[in-house]
Amino acid sequence: MRVFWLEWKSNGYPGSLPTEMMRMFIGSLLTQGITGEEIEMMVRKNPSELLNV
Repeated sequence: MRVFWLEWKSNGYPGSLPTEMMRMFIGSLLTQGITGEEIEMMVRKNPSELLNV
């Protein structure tokens, strides 16, 4: 099992943006075998239901 360590940097590099970190996290989920449908549920469907949007 591979563990991915993501470090928050506030130095202006692309890796420091929350959107870039989310992209990297989703990429690591995909490499670990999580399907696109499961990721969509985690990042789109569940939050919208929690916020009643």
